[in-house]
Amino acid sequence: MKKLKIKGVPMSYDERGRGPAVVLLHGLEERDDLWQEESRSLEKAGFRVIRLDLRPNLAGAASLAGTLSEQVIALLNQLGVGRAVFIGWSKGGQVLQDLAKRFPRRVAKSIDLTLNRCSQQAEEVKLVDMLQRLRLGMLPVA
Repeated sequence: MKKLKIKGVPMSYDERGRGPAVVLLHGLEERDDLWQEESRSLEKAGFRVIRLDLRPNLAGAASLAGTLSEQVIALLNQLGVGRAVFIGWSKGGQVLQDLAKRFPRRVAKSIDLTLNRCSQQAEEVKLVDMLQRLRLGMLPVA
């Protein structure tokens, strides 16, 4: 994983692929490799995938969604990303909800998988299919 300092705090991220940006946000208990399989599938499908490690930034505070969303936007600014699709799980879902509320022009679509997580392989296929439809204009953009 690469690292950038965002507002004085180091943030680790992995970036792969080209095309529309998809940002993957994991939960508090997950490791930064939670989205590895999805990342590969999305990259093969023609997306620029940005996977963030939120864990160092989650420690020691009860409500960090606002701070994390600001850090995510600052990281995207440094990477030259305007709008993106955000996919979150658990605490990452809370961060994407805050992003959608505070930075709506940066959010092309937000997908919170917290309540409907199925098997990893089925979820991976579902995500890739849904994002390909979004890219082709077959799904509305929020």
